[in-house]
Amino acid sequence: MQGSAVTGSAALRSQGRHARLSAFPPSPRRALQHLRELRRGSRRTHLSHNPLGAFMVWNLWLTLAAMAATGYMMGMLRFFGMDWVKDMHELAFDWLILSVILHLAGVAFDSWRTRVPLVRAMVTGRKSIPHGIEAE
Repeated sequence: MQGSAVTGSAALRSQGRHARLSAFPPSPRRALQHLRELRRGSRRTHLSHNPLGAFMVWNLWLTLAAMAATGYMMGMLRFFGMDWVKDMHELAFDWLILSVILHLAGVAFDSWRTRVPLVRAMVTGRKSIPHGIEAE
């Protein structure tokens, strides 16, 4: 049941222009560059996800996909009672909880750093950039 909810959520979320996973492919080079900019005190923001946020979003969706797949497998006769499927499902859940905590911390930090109300942007799909903040 929850796996179906995740699938439906993914379908709805993919409809936004900046919410599509193709709008922010993860790039190790850009993520390292973004970390260097953070250390220098840059307040530049991104119209979509910043490079670290892109990795986190991909991580969250892939983790949810792993949970959905292993959850489905646990209900199949072929995999019923197999410890490794249950262990993988539980590991994915633990990783998801850690990822959500890190995601929330990253959102709070980036909202503070750029003065962009990111939570509102996540709900409305519209990001308001304060005057004087460079946006990419």
